[in-house]
Amino acid sequence: MPPPPQNEAVANEAGATGSSAAETASSATPDGQSIVEKAIAELPPNLAEMAKDPKRKAKSRDPGWKYGFWPDPLKKEMVQCIFCKKVVPAGIKRFKQHLAGGYGDTIKCPKAPELISKEMSIYLKKNARSVIVQVDEGEGEGEGGGEQEQEQGAEEGEAVEQVAVPSSGTRLKQAKAAKLKVSQAAITSFMVSGPVKPQTQKYSKSISSMLCDTPEEVVAKRHKYGTSQPTLEHCTKKSKEAKEIVDDHVADFFYENAIAFNVINSRSFEIMVESIGQYGPGYRAPTFREIREELLERAVQRTTELRKKHEEAWKEYGCTIMSDGWTDTSRRHLINFLANSPAGTFFLGSVDASSEVADAQMLADLLEKQIDKVGKEYVV
Repeated sequence: MPPPPQNEAVANEAGATGSSAAETASSATPDGQSIVEKAIAELPPNLAEMAKDPKRKAKSRDPGWKYGFWPDPLKKEMVQCIFCKKVVPAGIKRFKQHLAGGYGDTIKCPKAPELISKEMSIYLKKNARSVIVQVDEGEGEGEGGGEQEQEQGAEEGEAVEQVAVPSSGTRLKQAKAAKLKVSQAAITSFMVSGPVKPQTQKYSKSISSMLCDTPEEVVAKRHKYGTSQPTLEHCTKKSKEAKEIVDDHVADFFYENAIAFNVINSRSFEIMVESIGQYGPGYRAPTFREIREELLERAVQRTTELRKKHEEAWKEYGCTIMSDGWTDTSRRHLINFLANSPAGTFFLGSVDASSEVADAQMLADLLEKQIDKVGKEYVV
């Protein structure tokens, strides 16, 4: 049975009222464009003019440029917010974090509307990059494995989330790897695979360590320029108390092992200390067996290779045999023999001449033996 005419009229009136209310609510909700226009209108005239200037924004579809601009076109890493007028350093990505909030790298904009903050937060999460780490079975937790990166359509510098995908690892590895998170700051020290050691052990090397001078280079510069040359140690100063503790440990080592104090002036001692410092915390000294066997063999091998390089220079340019006599603390008369060439000076050997009569004939005989070892045709 059809409804009475008065009921139908009431229903139509109610529908029209609901539609009108929906339209009113929709119009009352501001969109992004109206928010931008209102924010720019509230800016001082000079800032408002800058905010409207397209030359003060990157030619990009990045939504962050709707709400910021370059206060100085020559400093494009600085972006100024149209809401709080704050100048945010480090580019557009950091500026979007400023609008979204919740990031430790920057302070949230106190005047950004909730709609804008939500828009930036969604955009940042949507355009995040993933780094997939391949965990090889059999490698220790402390060793660096091969790493593979997978970037998913993100602009440069976006947040990075690390997702571990074990190749054939155990459940424990999967659980640990799944919890790994890499912050934006970790990109600057992203680990890259280093060369394989002779024992097939892999290790990782940071970019910062690859750019750092070797311990030998650091010590050489220190001696060349003295204390006036700025080095990394000036930028990473420790407290006076911390240095005193380290100095006490070094001194105790000398005292307890009856090591001559002049050893501390040795260039190799400086290089050793610098090398340990560059390695960082956790360094473990070689064992008695290693320093007696493996490391000694490596030192002999390095010396042999160094002599070969000098011998090549002797054959090409020739060399001069030099001698230097001195008396040690045991009253022994020692004579050192060296070969000098454009490649440098190389130590040939030392002779104990305490039982010999030190005269010209004795020295000539010793020099002749050294010349025969080097080769008469190469001595000039």
